[in-house]
Amino acid sequence: MKRVGLILIIILCNVFALCGSVSKLLKWKGTKALSKAKIENVMIDSKGYISLSPDIDTIFQSTEIFLWDCVIDSKGNLYVSSGNEGKVFRVSPSRQIFTVFTSEKGAELFALAVDKKDNVYIGESPSGIIYRLSKNGKVKEFYKTGEKYVWRLLFDNNGMLFAATGDRGKLFKISSGGKGEIYYSSKENHIISLLFYKKKLYVGTEPNGLFIEITRKDKATVLYDTKENEIRSMVGIENSIFFATITRPSAVATSSFTSFFSGVSPMQGSKKNEKSVLYKFDIDKQTVSSLWECPTPPLYSISEFKDGRILIGTESGRLYTADKDGKINQLNQFETSPILNIIKGRKKNSFFLLTGNLGNVIKMGPDLSKKGEITSEEFDTGRKSSFGRANWDVILPTGTSFTLKLRIGNKENPDEDWTDWKEMKKDGEINLLPGRFIQLKSELRTRGSGKSPLLKEVSISYLPENRRPVIKEIIICPAGVSTGESDQSLFASRTVLSEKQKHFYKDIGYDLPQTVYKLEKGKRCAYWTASDPDGDSLYFSFFYRGEEEKEWKELKKELKKPAFVWDETALPDGVYYIKVSVSDERENPSTRALSAELTSEPFVIDNTSPVIEVNSIKAKGKNIEVKVTGEDKLSILKSVSYSVNGGEWNILLPDDGIFDSKKEEFLFTIKENESGEYTVVVKVTDLSLNTGVGKGTVEVK
Repeated sequence: MKRVGLILIIILCNVFALCGSVSKLLKWKGTKALSKAKIENVMIDSKGYISLSPDIDTIFQSTEIFLWDCVIDSKGNLYVSSGNEGKVFRVSPSRQIFTVFTSEKGAELFALAVDKKDNVYIGESPSGIIYRLSKNGKVKEFYKTGEKYVWRLLFDNNGMLFAATGDRGKLFKISSGGKGEIYYSSKENHIISLLFYKKKLYVGTEPNGLFIEITRKDKATVLYDTKENEIRSMVGIENSIFFATITRPSAVATSSFTSFFSGVSPMQGSKKNEKSVLYKFDIDKQTVSSLWECPTPPLYSISEFKDGRILIGTESGRLYTADKDGKINQLNQFETSPILNIIKGRKKNSFFLLTGNLGNVIKMGPDLSKKGEITSEEFDTGRKSSFGRANWDVILPTGTSFTLKLRIGNKENPDEDWTDWKEMKKDGEINLLPGRFIQLKSELRTRGSGKSPLLKEVSISYLPENRRPVIKEIIICPAGVSTGESDQSLFASRTVLSEKQKHFYKDIGYDLPQTVYKLEKGKRCAYWTASDPDGDSLYFSFFYRGEEEKEWKELKKELKKPAFVWDETALPDGVYYIKVSVSDERENPSTRALSAELTSEPFVIDNTSPVIEVNSIKAKGKNIEVKVTGEDKLSILKSVSYSVNGGEWNILLPDDGIFDSKKEEFLFTIKENESGEYTVVVKVTDLSLNTGVGKGTVEVK
């Protein structure tokens, strides 16, 4: 035995980056990653390991929509019942096909049974009649149940035939001479499943999904009330009974099987509400536990497999096995062919699978398949990528082999634009053109040694195309305001701007974040929004340029946060521009790093105080009339107030009622003053927070 090994760190559905966006690895392993894979003649065990499944061989392809049941006589003949036209076929050991029964009503033949004399019994629905096909080929009516549906037929050890029926939920016991009686009358609509095990009879019902033990005529005990609608199939192994349930959408008719009489189409559009659960009944402890909820319901049939495991067939065509603890292996997959029933063959580890759409009989086992394939879903690397090396971890017993193939494309669904499948060499370069999507196909082979390769994981290294970072906008905050997001620690404690102050700046056109802070005079803040489509960490550089200047001057580089506060008193008054450049070099080498830049709208730096001029100050009786002019060269005036003889400051509005200009005029009257000398001080502040003061003196007589 030889072992081909690999220890890499990738998963097909989980991508881990090494050194940022420089290189990535993906690993195809585990049951979750493989759940969407397309498989053919391979098995995926509970660890996510892949090996060859039992060999399959289609021995009969019918023209019927459904094949419902199958029995095997003592000579190895298979008798298979169908839906749609209601036929029974005999498949000889040499694979000759004979139609041995055709329903005159075109009914569904859900149930078959065979006795020790090779007579075959046929349950017809919806007539509720049981026919007997003798070994000489003659057919006659055997028993009328008086019910609509015959769901199951089963012989006990004494040769008595039991018939599970609906839609009044009765169980019949019928002798070999065709005399019958109602053995158990359920309050359920249908008795769907039957099982004789360890000298006891168990039934499963619909629509309440009851698991019932019947000890004698009319003596029954409900062992478990499931949450699902029906118990579809049962099997006994060792000291346990396993049973499978189905819940159908409420939109489907009251009988959960009604939709099957007219085909699968009525079920479509309601799949999301379907549910199937595998349960285990412990005979010794008399307890029921839920083992597994099938991800591809409905679950139609279960059978004893090998090594104490259960074989499970579903509508999706997926075949599973489960152990007594509910650990699941996916055994195979049949595209668009629901597995309606599973029957154990006469040879050890051989089985017959009955499918629908169209109905086929598939023999499975006992030997392993000579070849199996598993094809991954299309994996999206997110953008165009270069692919490096392929590797895998597989155990290869003598006489077995393994092959990995890849193909790459730029569309999600493979078509002619994708590359052809290319076989990989272990630890070899992929040598395919760059692309966004990649798909893997693994082939396992054996030369008939009874041994299989065991694939544990496949690894692919790739390098995604680096994408350029983006700067969307630059906002220059008004003087005295900071976002608090810059790299510099300028404040021992920060004071949040009041709602009134925020509304003021919003009303004059500043777009500020939700939370902003006061900033000391002479400091200015700019912030910006930037992103990287690959999620790389970014570096920023901050530049300025005067309106009449040609070259950018760098104030700060390698900023990690998207904001910067600088000392604007170091710059002369004037109109300026800010430029911010961004680079993803923190997580990319220089050969791959990309950058972008953005220039702000023009803004004003104003460090000069506005001028206030007292044009006139007069005493008119006991009142004082004052006329002043405030003016700034660069900034709009923000506020004006006056004080008399060092008293409280009183707010003024311009003569036109609004601060909207660099120059404003004010005329105000100070009323009812006592005689004496008065000094009036007027203070004006611009939007750059510069303040100018003027005064005038007058005597009131």
